[in-house]
Amino acid sequence: MQGDIHVAGPDDAAHATAVLADGFRNDPVIRWLFADDVDAVLPTFFGFMVTEAEIPLGATYVSDTTCAVWTPPEVDPWADGRLGERFTALLSPLLDDEQSARMAALTGMTGEHHPGDAHWYLGMIATRTAAQGSGAGSRMLEHTMVRIDDERMPAYLESTNPVNVPFYERHGFTVCGNLRLPDGPALTPMWRAAATG
Repeated sequence: MQGDIHVAGPDDAAHATAVLADGFRNDPVIRWLFADDVDAVLPTFFGFMVTEAEIPLGATYVSDTTCAVWTPPEVDPWADGRLGERFTALLSPLLDDEQSARMAALTGMTGEHHPGDAHWYLGMIATRTAAQGSGAGSRMLEHTMVRIDDERMPAYLESTNPVNVPFYERHGFTVCGNLRLPDGPALTPMWRAAATG
């Protein structure tokens, strides 16, 4: 895998999955969802999302250490419910009842608060643990937002870790809410206005 940032294709799916699983292993929301089962669940969890839902949209980017998963405006691969049914069927054997309930709570909360205006959605961005703090995440975000700024579109994300909020703020995102999971951590919705000029 070269260090260059590029749009992920099917051949990049395993690498993107590994980067996301490593980068999110200690994330507060992921830990709340899966607790001690993180290492068992994450390859399946991210593998399905990357391969089935996101890579086909042409807006997942990878480098040797980082992966960013964007969803283009007015595109929702989960809208007709079929993808969600397959995802649930795949994950169900790996989750207990509490974990399944937490997944439903997270999905419901984020869906309810998702902006209605057209925007690019940063569903996930992660850097391998060993490369965190190296600037790799900033390089990835800057690279991918060129496309969004060229289109003069806003962007939205939910930060699942409060320590990352200043990182996103440095890249033009502003806090636009606070979502508290039941008996769990908070997510921070953030919005980045469309580029002008």
